[in-house]
Amino acid sequence: MRLATVLLAGLVLLVSCQTIDDTLGTSFDGPPPPKEFAGGEPYQVDQPHNIPGTVNETAPPPMTVNIPPNREENGMVMGMKVVPETLPAGGVIQVRLALRNMTSNSKPVRYSTEQRFDVAIYSDPKQESLVHLWSADQLFGEVASEFSLGPGSNVSRTLEIATSPDRATAELMGSDLNKPLVPGYYYVWGMHEGTPHLATGPVEIAVTE
Repeated sequence: MRLATVLLAGLVLLVSCQTIDDTLGTSFDGPPPPKEFAGGEPYQVDQPHNIPGTVNETAPPPMTVNIPPNREENGMVMGMKVVPETLPAGGVIQVRLALRNMTSNSKPVRYSTEQRFDVAIYSDPKQESLVHLWSADQLFGEVASEFSLGPGSNVSRTLEIATSPDRATAELMGSDLNKPLVPGYYYVWGMHEGTPHLATGPVEIAVTE
């Protein structure tokens, strides 16, 4: 009886050891158990996501404006003077614009709104990065008009561009394209916003610290 009891206990111990060996073998030597995911197919953990600020986000195209390619048309000439061309940040830039009739005859000038001129400022001479547009924060009445510009006469305006020594302060002022210029180098174009549609530039300016 005692021998039978000992043999039975030995058999139980042998079966238990075999069960432990089988379990350990499954844990380390066999295939991994299926993983659970909140969504998607199992094991597809490297799926791209369009998270703002990451490298896979599509950048918006740079803003630009239609600048006429010509400065002169049928004896009508667009002129511009920037004063000063170099100034410390915090000052005001004056852009003096004029459309002059250089002929001996009167010439028609037409407008579709009350706007007469505009100023576009880029950070590069190739017009690839627009940083300031004077008209961005302006409102113009939808009033069409036409008149004759006599020989040697001109129509002119002086537009002002603000500057700021502090970039953080400048970011809080104006719209995206009408913020004060911070220290740096810029390229200015002046445009006549009527018919004839003419432009002149660039004039390089420097806003210093």
